[in-house]
Amino acid sequence: MKLNPYPYFYKTIPHTPSQMAKEFLFFVHDLGWYQCQPDYRVKRIFQPYSIRLVLRGRGYVVWRGKTHSVSTGQLLLLDLTEEHEYYADPEDPWEIIWVRFGGAQAVDYYRALQCAKNPVLNVRDLVLVRRLFEELVSLFEKRPPGYEFTASSHLTQIFTDAAITLAEHDHSTNRGAPLRYPEHVHQVIQYIEENYRLPLTTEELANHVFISPGYLSRTFKLATSCTVTEYIIKHRLRVAKKLLTQSENSLGEVAQEAGFCSQSYFSKLFKRDEGVSPLLYRRSMKN
Repeated sequence: MKLNPYPYFYKTIPHTPSQMAKEFLFFVHDLGWYQCQPDYRVKRIFQPYSIRLVLRGRGYVVWRGKTHSVSTGQLLLLDLTEEHEYYADPEDPWEIIWVRFGGAQAVDYYRALQCAKNPVLNVRDLVLVRRLFEELVSLFEKRPPGYEFTASSHLTQIFTDAAITLAEHDHSTNRGAPLRYPEHVHQVIQYIEENYRLPLTTEELANHVFISPGYLSRTFKLATSCTVTEYIIKHRLRVAKKLLTQSENSLGEVAQEAGFCSQSYFSKLFKRDEGVSPLLYRRSMKN
């Protein structure tokens, strides 16, 4: 798809997502492509999320009292339920492809990309990301079979590129720190991974870092995208997988070594997360 030759244009493609898409995909409400006039400005509250790629030019977004510049090749990811304002640079008005979307994982990506602080994102592979946006526009113009699945996949690829870019930036600016967590979250994670065999509770972990359980719950979920209990279970399951593939221990011994209170509880959680029983997992990995 080539750039529109006209100086200013606006295209919007509305869509009503299927119930299937709403239940387990990223789903599109509408999307479009526009070249803004120098005086283009929008201020509103809408729903649910939108992501925009600046094809050329420059613009600005006013977000939570701060003004951020958005340039060619950058993304703008907004939670539209919050008041926001964006406008084109009058001397170099932007051209943008945009998608308004929703989905069960939308809030998780929004938090992981730290867009509540700064909604402007960089990308690693601009050629790929631009192609994905252009193909999204084409998909909803033509609506071929399975297009909602393809659209969900395209949005996932876009978010993944932005997430990797952010992780690489954090890694380089923090001298190799693997994740930019608050210090008390780092301490809690370290304590969990050293003491996962114990019957850990949120209250005990909060006492370990001298904060309230409620504050730990909120900040831990914000930083890691999972609750304290979910993290404990995930780490125990990681230990169990290693034991299943690298030892001949019985399932009861694996459950005990990984910190689960019983073999039945371990098997139930394992099958819920992996889709197979621990025994079938062991057999498939060894085969």
